[in-house]
Amino acid sequence: MVINFLRSRLAPSTDIRVIVEGRDVPALAGESVAAILLRTFEGATGSDSISRPRAPYCMMGICFECVAIVDGMASVRTCLIPAKDGMRITRQNGPSPLQEVPRPKQTGSDE
Repeated sequence: MVINFLRSRLAPSTDIRVIVEGRDVPALAGESVAAILLRTFEGATGSDSISRPRAPYCMMGICFECVAIVDGMASVRTCLIPAKDGMRITRQNGPSPLQEVPRPKQTGSDE
């Protein structure tokens, strides 16, 4: 079965550009990033921690299958994010690396 996510010729014209994996992609302001990913890639829009393909599924933020890196932030649920002009989107393959969180300095008179 082939699913086509191309925009209809009856759809409003695109009014912004986003950068998807270094490619300039036309989009509508406010269109979900997940919809842009579905239209841009044939099939998987990323992969999970054991390299199984993943793509937007529920389109309402419950399943986490649509996560991607948006403007440098990993594990963003793209179905919940509206597109903005100049936004940078990269597919996320595997889990996102955890950022180092600085430990607070201990205060006290134990020393």
